[in-house]
Amino acid sequence: MFVGRSPFQKLTLTGLLVGTVASGCVGAIDSGQRAPGSSGSNGTQPPTGSTPTPGGTGMTGPTPGPTNTPPASASAGRLRLLTRSQFENTMHDLLGTAVTVGATEGDVVADGFASVGATYTTVSPRGVELYETAVLGALTPLFADPARRVAVLGCTPSGPADQACISRFFTDFGLRAWRRPLTTAEVDRYTQLALAAAGTLKDVYAGLMHATSALLASPNFLYRVEIGTPDQGGRYRYNGWEMASRLSYFLWNSTPDADLLAAAAAGKLMAPDGIRAQVMRLLASPRARAGFADNFGRELVGLDALAETPKDDMPSPRRSRTLCGPR
Repeated sequence: MFVGRSPFQKLTLTGLLVGTVASGCVGAIDSGQRAPGSSGSNGTQPPTGSTPTPGGTGMTGPTPGPTNTPPASASAGRLRLLTRSQFENTMHDLLGTAVTVGATEGDVVADGFASVGATYTTVSPRGVELYETAVLGALTPLFADPARRVAVLGCTPSGPADQACISRFFTDFGLRAWRRPLTTAEVDRYTQLALAAAGTLKDVYAGLMHATSALLASPNFLYRVEIGTPDQGGRYRYNGWEMASRLSYFLWNSTPDADLLAAAAAGKLMAPDGIRAQVMRLLASPRARAGFADNFGRELVGLDALAETPKDDMPSPRRSRTLCGPR
């Protein structure tokens, strides 16, 4: 996925991941990545069975030709819809493990993985309704419980017009939910929405709940924004916030925690040493097994669809899926 090569290291899980992320994955995106809304030069998705470019993303590689053929230029990254498991994990990290996350549209699987399909999928009108229902269903009992809501809000509003508390909440919670700082205009927009709803409903918590529901139904939450910015040599480089998102969803399958966001804010994720330190920390956590190893294995062998697959129709994962090589 990224331009660059790392030195050979011992083939341990930690060594492999650190070498890949810290040495060769400092945000430089090669020609396999496409701008949002496109998947190739003609705007179509790569055909099934295409030959992957060595070291690339599985996109169709260049056809054999003269050796002086100019290389494809790099392009920006993509927006990636949260998979179902990422959506659930993120909601639990933001709102607490007690929240119940309702049904959403099923994952789109591509090349055997929902995380790959999420790069190309879109949300249908029905899917938007399901997200709104799931978010509001999680928030309603939370805001009805004084102890749970104060843990999320971080402050207690003095009344429906307490703009300071409401603004502080959307600044802090928005950073965690959108995985980047909200602009002043964005904070003001959600603050005014909460104030207006609180005034109409005569309940500051009802106003906050509906404004929070809007924030969590935003594409800024439902999609991982990992576009990158132009860098030297025609490549693209992820900024610190995008790198924090990639590391967290890769290793924990959930939103960045406070330490990872702090590292992004301090600019530490723009250098290999800073990335290496965070990779080691994330891998040392028990969450790495559930977020990375277990989730990868579950997608690899198709366990999510196992309960719904008739026994006689069940394919052999070993015969139907490969990690690399021609199909």
